Amino acid sequence: MIDIIVRDGAVELWGTITDERERQALIVAAENIPGVKRVNDHIAWIEPNSGTLFQSPEDTVAQSKSNEWDNRVR
Repeated sequence: MIDIIVRDGAVELWGTITDERERQALIVAAENIPGVKRVNDHIAWIEPNSGTLFQSPEDTVAQSKSNEWDNRVR
């Protein structure tokens, strides 16, 4: 299931997928809506054979930056 939040031209995509091609389809669909300025991908991919969960590339980068900041503050 995918949750979509739209506010001031920004689209937030949240949820899980089991086929990585779905991510790109959702992003392209959102980008092609008139008035959309930005699409933020928070879709996690679940690898169907193992059940392993992978965060979205956008969330992975944000988490990495957060961890770097935490390490510098300590």
